[in-house]
Amino acid sequence: MWFFLTILFLFGFLLTVTNLSLLKKNGPRFLLSAAVSTASFAAFPLAIKFNIQTLYQLMNDFTILSFVCTYQIVEAILFALLGLLLIKGHYVGRGNRLFKSLSLLPSGVFLAGLFFLQTYLFNVVTGMSFHKPALLFSGILLSILWFGAIGLKQFLPDWEWRMEVKIVLSFFQILLAMFLPLIVRGVTVRQSLLAFDIKTIFTMLAAMAVVAAVGFGWSRIKHGFR
Repeated sequence: MWFFLTILFLFGFLLTVTNLSLLKKNGPRFLLSAAVSTASFAAFPLAIKFNIQTLYQLMNDFTILSFVCTYQIVEAILFALLGLLLIKGHYVGRGNRLFKSLSLLPSGVFLAGLFFLQTYLFNVVTGMSFHKPALLFSGILLSILWFGAIGLKQFLPDWEWRMEVKIVLSFFQILLAMFLPLIVRGVTVRQSLLAFDIKTIFTMLAAMAVVAAVGFGWSRIKHGFR
């Protein structure tokens, strides 16, 4: 079960970095990265109250996975819709500031995953005060978010390309959140003789990723990598 939650966490991380890269100025980008990092540090007093057994129990609870997937679907749909409004505002030259701010917020699944990751860290690191690993974790997180966003902006300098990445990631999050509970349960739909097999699903997702990558590369070549 933890494997599937980790997949959702990684996609949430990618979406968060993409959102940060869409900010036009470095000041707001750094402030938002610092806010996530600070929130992570502020949560450590709660994280240290969970032991490793409780953490494993939560991460292997199907109810937790179902709740996370439901939340992920709602969040991804909202991010995609707000992203479309953000695109409209970008080209028209005006837009709702509230919608713009909401569309670039960090992924909630990513924030929840940070809490679990931090809890695990506190359970495996011994022989030092909790403040030290919490501060180190917060500093590393800030660096990863900041340099990840800057790196993505350098790799995809056009705002439109990064916006497309955001929409595609939201689409993949919806697909993953829809199928993962079925994969875990091994659900078989007898009426259509369709069995949800983990290898089949991941093969399909991998094929979609390859097609998307080829299409992306071809578009970049066609437009002269501008």
